[in-house]
Amino acid sequence: MEVFASKKLILLIGISIIVILSAGLYIRQQYLFNPISFEKDDVIHEKLSIEEAEKLIAASQNVAQSSDKNAEIKEITSADIWDKTKCQLFRIAEETFIIKNQKVIHIGNGFGGNGVTSAVPYDVNKDGITDMIYAYSFGSGMHRSQISWMDLRSFEEHMVEDMPKKTEFRMYDLILKNEKDTTVVYRIMNPSEIVNTYPTEQDINQMTLQKNGILIWENNELYNKQV
Repeated sequence: MEVFASKKLILLIGISIIVILSAGLYIRQQYLFNPISFEKDDVIHEKLSIEEAEKLIAASQNVAQSSDKNAEIKEITSADIWDKTKCQLFRIAEETFIIKNQKVIHIGNGFGGNGVTSAVPYDVNKDGITDMIYAYSFGSGMHRSQISWMDLRSFEEHMVEDMPKKTEFRMYDLILKNEKDTTVVYRIMNPSEIVNTYPTEQDINQMTLQKNGILIWENNELYNKQV
């Protein structure tokens, strides 16, 4: 009987070891083939309040970019931008800031102009991370507009050149729209429709716009191909 009991105990121990090893192998396979469920950065994103954003901007060196530090802060994040990038956009006077994961980045330039007039989410360099493309205007005495994009993986800002390259300033403001699989650039025909403000979708629908170009990715650069 004692020999039988010992054999039974050894058998149970062996079965337990096999079960533990099998469970460990299963977990390892799940991690290898479905790493998303095990990522440490897999967190629930929540929007910041205006007050929280204001404190972050004030604590960053980027606040120096604002031409009027006493101006009211406004959130201009579209539903599309939040859904695809989990970024928020805030505007103080003519200056605009991206906030993502508590990081503050000043974008564009608003000195002497209207600042950021349009922003859309788009995976520019096809790395699987949705980036931000934006148009803005600036210039004291000489109004000009520019398109840039922010790589939301590296947080580097890149200017978008025209194709063919312009030799003069673009002295009108722009609106960007994602249409099908590309971003289309429009000229705002009536300058009074975009004075020191960030237009809402309703505002844009009421504007007189003229197609100016489409954005294309070529030779690892983003260009505005004129139409």
